[in-house]
This record gives sequence, structure tokens and C-alpha cells, in this order.
Amino acid sequence: MPAVSLINKARVLALVESGMSYGQVAVAIGIPKSTIYSNVQKWRREQTIVRRPGSGGRQVSTLAQDEALVSEVKRRPFATAASAAATTRFPGSTKTARRRIRTAGIRNYVATRKVRLRPRHKELRLGFALEHFVHDNDFWNRVVFSDEKKFSQARMVDCEYTGPEIPAMNINMFKRKTEAGVFQLTCGHGFL
Repeated sequence: MPAVSLINKARVLALVESGMSYGQVAVAIGIPKSTIYSNVQKWRREQTIVRRPGSGGRQVSTLAQDEALVSEVKRRPFATAASAAATTRFPGSTKTARRRIRTAGIRNYVATRKVRLRPRHKELRLGFALEHFVHDNDFWNRVVFSDEKKFSQARMVDCEYTGPEIPAMNINMFKRKTEAGVFQLTCGHGFL
């Protein structure tokens, strides 16, 4: 179990002093009763809740090195702990670097894998762009670009679909009528 923070130690003492039992404090804070007992005894014996300077293992890095590691990870959010440790010359192991980063409240990010465009995709996109390059602003003001698959049909009037061929059952959803006006719906993302 990780060490109890100074804030929680102070809360333990305050709750015990207010008359709560060790069991009630354990439930309220979420620490074992034995830990609460140890903290209270240390307070009564030494009048402090701070760890003694020599207790526990020696810390491998200084506060400045920890801050440099954390700032490097904040600067490059997709960097690995190993690369950030190497860049900042962090003296500890990769596991220790990960622990310092996690203690600072930073979680790992994984970059999304992007689908690579094949030459056929590029040709289709270029063909679409060249086909519609000649249209004026009036045409483009009536076009909706989106990667959404569903649209609110309350705003649609006489929707005309332009783009790659789709099954006839899907075309019907583009020919709804409302009072708003006419516009053209173009789906430029569906080329496969």
C-alpha cells in the first residue's frame, strides 16, 4: 500500500481528536485501522506526522530532476517515459520515471492509428475535387460537409445526394421535405 499523504495523516488526527473511533476513521478515509493506530501513536510519541529523514529508501532523483521529467512529458504528451527520461537524463530507471510521471497526475496517451490512403483513394479524392472545382459560391453555400452518418431531418427540404453511388434504400433519406428550403447534401468522405 502506498504511503499515506500528509493531508490524510492530518485528517486522521483531526477525526480521532473529534471523538471518532479508529474503525470509523478507517471507513471515512479508506485506510486500514492499523495505519491509523500507527499514525496516532507516532503523533502522541513524537508530536509530528512527518516521516523521519532517514526512513525508507534513498530517493534516486532530486525534486528538480522530477520536475524536469514532468515538464518534458507535458511538452511532448506522446513521448514515452523512457524517451523523456533519456532526454532529461533522469537518473532512475524507466519504472521510477513512470512512477514520478503518474504521481504528477499525468496519464499516458496513445496516438490514434490513421488509415493510410492508397493510390486509388487519392485518385478518387482528386477526381471529386476536379469535378466540383468549377462550381460557384452559390453552389457551395448549399452543400453540407460532414463525417456524420445521421442528420436531423427537421431542417431538410428537398435534399439531393451527389457523390458515389449508394444503394437505393439509402437515397430515400436524402429526399425529405420540410419548410426550410432546398440544399444539396454532399458526402465527400465515403470513397473506398
